[in-house]
Amino acid sequence: MKFRDDPKILLDYAERSGYPKPDEDIVSLSENIRIKREFNLNDIKQFADWKAPRIGIKIVRNEKQLIKDVSDFVFRSKHPKSKIEGLQIIHGVGYPLASTILHFLYPNDFAIIDVRALWSLDENRPNFYTYDFYERYNNTCKMLSRELNVYLRLVDKGLWQYSKENQK
Repeated sequence: MKFRDDPKILLDYAERSGYPKPDEDIVSLSENIRIKREFNLNDIKQFADWKAPRIGIKIVRNEKQLIKDVSDFVFRSKHPKSKIEGLQIIHGVGYPLASTILHFLYPNDFAIIDVRALWSLDENRPNFYTYDFYERYNNTCKMLSRELNVYLRLVDKGLWQYSKENQK
């Protein structure tokens, strides 16, 4: 995966990002979750509402104990594959939402996977996501973050906005 243009312009795109929802509420939620080292059904629903509101209806079908068990597992897990695939036990959570949750819980470790960002990296959305695909995507975003000396979230916003303005 490689950005379609000169990576230096990503910062300009990030600055004018028209991301549909502001980060502040979800950042605050994530900080509280990190302190407690646990999330609940309502927390997952808030992440879903931020990322893709249409899947919120699927999230509320989950049992509270399942969410607690997954929460315990995610916070105990050391390997990123365990974390991202563990979250997908929750009905309605796929790679896009799992990566969103993990991004805000571990902002330097997980990039948010999104069809717009994939387009900006000259990559088509796969029929189904795999960990290997996500790992390649995540490594590309982290490389851009290091190259530009910015937070991973700015790379995400820049990729998203670049697609919004240039994808036909």
